[in-house]
Amino acid sequence: MAGKTVAAFRAMCGRVPAYDRTAAQHEMDVQILTQVKNGPAGSKELNRAIEAEYMSRQPNIDDWGLRVGSKVMWLKNDYSKAPQLDADGNPVFDKATGQAICSGFMNGSLGVVTKPHQKGAWVRFDDGAEDVITTADLEKLTHGWAISVHKAQGPHSDA
Repeated sequence: MAGKTVAAFRAMCGRVPAYDRTAAQHEMDVQILTQVKNGPAGSKELNRAIEAEYMSRQPNIDDWGLRVGSKVMWLKNDYSKAPQLDADGNPVFDKATGQAICSGFMNGSLGVVTKPHQKGAWVRFDDGAEDVITTADLEKLTHGWAISVHKAQGPHSDA
């Protein structure tokens, strides 16, 4: 089952991208939807197969199982991510609290690992939210090539 799905992905997406050339891959906006997470045709196995094949030429992010160009999905709302920036690129702070005003990363959001960072990696999500992720964030992240129909319905509240 997974073999046929990966073959269909290859037919839609073409060749494995060359080093540092994943933008065209993501512009195609191909998304695999599954009924289940586990099993031979589940999202975990499909993500593993696609990541291994299509990101094989891209730079690793530490030993995370992610590479520059990896498609990811955020799994838990985090309102401390993606600070809003002023025209000079500096974070905008709430005048009353002194805290940075953040857009947040939302449960179910899809994004792409864009570049390495000394603390981990930059990730940009489809809604434009962008920030650095660290080892501590890995539990809130999974590969996003194949996702469940439930997650495809859009960002969800954690409440």
